[in-house]
Amino acid sequence: MTRAALASAVERSRAVQQRIERQLAYFAVPGGLGQLVLHRWAEAKYEKSTAVSIELAVFLIYITIFLVMFTRVIRVERQVAPVCPACGQRFSKTSASLAITTGRCDRCGAQVVE
Repeated sequence: MTRAALASAVERSRAVQQRIERQLAYFAVPGGLGQLVLHRWAEAKYEKSTAVSIELAVFLIYITIFLVMFTRVIRVERQVAPVCPACGQRFSKTSASLAITTGRCDRCGAQVVE
């Protein structure tokens, strides 16, 4: 594998990772702010026990969706990362940078870049 090919694979991987992380942020930030708005609205509109029940139900739905999306982020990062041809381990962000710089896999020490 050439240095340019490895760098290109790392850049493609990072682009996919950024896209999926952005999707998570687009859900998490408005969802978190929505939780605050819901909390104020429910406390003003309903009595304490009913408000807490509503808030808890909505929070559990929100956190479940968030965890599913976060799990997807982790899975996609693992799937799109380039693989060391010698040991078959996927490069992390840091190990990919090291492999581009040094030309060697940081796990097995094999020559990755020709």
